[in-house]
Amino acid sequence: AEGLPHPIIDGVWGKVSPRATGAYLIVDFSEKTIEQAIAMTRRAGLKYLYHSSPFETWGHFKLKPDLFPQGWDGLRACVEKAERAGVHVGFHTLSNFITPNDPYVTPKPDKRLARIGSSPLTGDIGATQTEIAVASPDYFAKKTALNTVMIGEELVRYESISAAAPWRLLNCRRGAWGTSATAHTAGDSVGKLLDHDYQVFLTDADLTQEVATSIAKLCNHAKTLQISLDGLEGNWSTGMGQYGRTLFTKAWYDRLSPELSGSINDASNPGHFNWHIATRMNWGEPWYAGFRESQTLYRFKNQVYFERNLMPRMLGWFALRPDTSIEDAEWLLARAAGFDAGFALASSLASAAQLEADPDSSDTLKRFGATSAILEAIRQWEEARMSGAFPPSVKAAMRDNTREFHLKPVGVNRWDVYEAHSSRFAHDPQKGVESKFAYQNNEARQPLQWTVHVAGSAPLLQLALEINGVRALDIKGVSIPSGGNVKYQGGAEAVITDSTWKEIARVSVNASAMEVDAGACAIKVVCAAPLKLELRTLGSATRIRGKARR
Repeated sequence: AEGLPHPIIDGVWGKVSPRATGAYLIVDFSEKTIEQAIAMTRRAGLKYLYHSSPFETWGHFKLKPDLFPQGWDGLRACVEKAERAGVHVGFHTLSNFITPNDPYVTPKPDKRLARIGSSPLTGDIGATQTEIAVASPDYFAKKTALNTVMIGEELVRYESISAAAPWRLLNCRRGAWGTSATAHTAGDSVGKLLDHDYQVFLTDADLTQEVATSIAKLCNHAKTLQISLDGLEGNWSTGMGQYGRTLFTKAWYDRLSPELSGSINDASNPGHFNWHIATRMNWGEPWYAGFRESQTLYRFKNQVYFERNLMPRMLGWFALRPDTSIEDAEWLLARAAGFDAGFALASSLASAAQLEADPDSSDTLKRFGATSAILEAIRQWEEARMSGAFPPSVKAAMRDNTREFHLKPVGVNRWDVYEAHSSRFAHDPQKGVESKFAYQNNEARQPLQWTVHVAGSAPLLQLALEINGVRALDIKGVSIPSGGNVKYQGGAEAVITDSTWKEIARVSVNASAMEVDAGACAIKVVCAAPLKLELRTLGSATRIRGKARR
């Protein structure tokens, strides 16, 4: 009613649209691999496919030619293929960050690149001079990522400033970043450019809006329906504080084609005005620790923050690595269900070299053994979450990070939820080739599930496992590689995998010995190699039903 931005997604205001919390797949596809990326997205039952790094330059947003030889038209062709398959495409950028290879910098720098400050030359200089005399040291003493000044149409990198007057920029590299070294006259302005640790320059208020407009032009041209406006804090370079960030976001939003006005967008941090434009916030990065450990507390605290501020909930990015297990994936999916929050799963396709060596390597399902099961789990959990199947009591339990769950489809729009009880142990052969552990099964009689992980640097050649005094497993003559696993989930066989969960072999087990009653279980491992052992049982099933398809 007040005329503020209010993006509409499929006819519903973005702040309450179920689509706003949809999970998505991050795969850095190309014109050649878009079909594989679409197939992965559909296999996971997701609607959005996202590219994390499509650009060769930020500023004018030239796409990487090895990925998109047809440039913006190539991205549009990828989007069109995806849309025909029911998948929307989005991409990531860093707002007003300007890479040194962008035309705003080279071969002639734009006068609107943000400056920390400036001082006049105190004398004429030639094109080869490596010491540049300035009137004041104030803006040049602090070393920054790019340590660059602008004089006319030349950029100069310098090492430091003299310790005392007369003030001089020392060890200058003339004609930096592809500009031309030229002579300059006393009194010419020497401006210290504002930069960022990402090795980029920043913008003034006018250039901020022009860069935002360029992003909108790309969105309109390619018809992308998702974007992350990362790095919005870079717009503090305008000198206008939070208002500078607003200028950027509004310039982008106002120039979107009407059919894109409901595209999903998120950002690195919120703000009062940007709350109206942003579909959601989605922060949490996977690069700093294991699948379950990277910024975990930060992600969970964010959910309370989002809920308090009427913002659709997201858990951030998670990386699907070769060693990611189906149990790891269900740990994430239970948290997503508990908070009713989406997430991004980052995976990868094969490189050009891998494709040349093995055409099948483009399929992540063939390279990583657990991927197929993980994508199917995402399909089931997200379908259940988006259909409102999880009752409040189950969601409350799933918010507890110490509890794990398993979801099993049992019909159309129906699932059984099991709480999984796990205990983890380590076997150290330096303390003896036999290790004994106690596991408490608090559930009904069932097969004890377990995973043995080869923790040493050498292959495992022999392994014996006893449960309650009965030999359950005896492996001889099968080499299990370092980082590999032996996994049992029921039946007459255990599966031997490599470190990427790709199946190597199967081995017979004593299935009757795997059956454990409620109460204490005595476990004995006999092995000359270091191992990690996880034991697991499931609680009774809770039947859930979807209320309505979203």
